[in-house]
Amino acid sequence: MNWTLLHKYLAGECTPEEKKQVEDWIEASSDNRKKIQRLVKIWNVKPAREVGVDAEKAWESFKDNLSEKDPAGNIHSIRDNVPNRKGYNRSLAVSVAAAAVVFVAVLLYFFVPDFDLADNEIAQKGTRIQEVSTALGQRTSFRLSDGTRVYLNAASHLELSANFGDSIRSVKLRGEAFFEVAHDPDLPFIVYSAHSATKVLGTKFGVKAYPRDEQVQVAVEEGRVALNTAGAEASGELHLTASQVGVLGRDGEKNMSNVPDIASYVAWKDGRLVFRSTPFEKVIPQLERWYNIKVEAEVSLLDQQVTASFDDEPLLEVLNILALSLDAEFQREGRTISFNQNSQ
Repeated sequence: MNWTLLHKYLAGECTPEEKKQVEDWIEASSDNRKKIQRLVKIWNVKPAREVGVDAEKAWESFKDNLSEKDPAGNIHSIRDNVPNRKGYNRSLAVSVAAAAVVFVAVLLYFFVPDFDLADNEIAQKGTRIQEVSTALGQRTSFRLSDGTRVYLNAASHLELSANFGDSIRSVKLRGEAFFEVAHDPDLPFIVYSAHSATKVLGTKFGVKAYPRDEQVQVAVEEGRVALNTAGAEASGELHLTASQVGVLGRDGEKNMSNVPDIASYVAWKDGRLVFRSTPFEKVIPQLERWYNIKVEAEVSLLDQQVTASFDDEPLLEVLNILALSLDAEFQREGRTISFNQNSQ
């Protein structure tokens, strides 16, 4: 497999034809599937500290490994962990910088033969990986040492406690994540944000806590969750069950609502953007994170409600649908999108 093409695939920069070529190669063998799974996870993980890399040696080693194990040059779609970077075009300078990161991934691939986030403590020349981050336009998923599955949305950061799984199961979230928590009655799972703490034993729920948000939102798909201000007494917890959404304001005020379609709150983990009578003002930040763009809009459009579902559609198609829904028009200049009232 041509490494330049594989690099483009990991970066989300392939043409449809190139993407199919890589997916066919993945499909060709279980070894190829394991290889791409490891590389995708490494691509998305931020090490606790920098690792020295002999880039040239790693490059040649990886190419040799591909040639020996894949003489036919044939690759399947690992959608679970592949970052969503549609429409993300890098300049030559940025591509060169990204290549250095790829070399780190290549080196880790050979020195960590069974790289899997199911192991919280991953040897990396004596270093433990404790943080996972995603950029704008990128999503990922992984499994923690206790069996908990985590889906991390765009522009998000998750940090594990140093002794995760030993005497405590706590993580710190900045951004948005969905958790399928492995049940452990003796060890609650706690998600901290800047000003909230969400505690569970075993359940499926999403937490949205971006730094600029005025409130933390918790959507429960299954099980039971306790939402509270970080450091507050347990007596003040807001208890949520399946199909309920709780919000916690910066002032500590809590509110709960029953929702008939809880799936729409966590659809992003399956590659979908779902809006249900959502003010365009709240749609904008989600679009910006999802597609790595900047959106501007006339004030008169901000209160208009949007009801739509996008299943990984290209940006241009999404913009056209939104413009039609808002009775507006848009202009695109680079990565900046401007919406204005329809002049016709």
